[in-house]
Amino acid sequence: MKTIEIYRYRRDDGGITIDTEKPKRGYTKGIRYIADKGMLLTDGTETRISVDEFHGRIWTEVPDPNAKTETEEENHEEI
Repeated sequence: MKTIEIYRYRRDDGGITIDTEKPKRGYTKGIRYIADKGMLLTDGTETRISVDEFHGRIWTEVPDPNAKTETEEENHEEI
């Protein structure tokens, strides 16, 4: 699983931005989780490929039951 520090802040126009660069204004720090190939992320309730987390939920990787094995990918023929 890949993790990236992210920052969420409110822009002057009232919109919300999430960025990897630390802003020069008030922000909420979070983590972007990205599952490795053949894996998914779960918090025990939801399952995703990637997620931006700002509330402290704990995400772990689990095997993707629909992922193709390396052998299946090698034998795949395009139509």
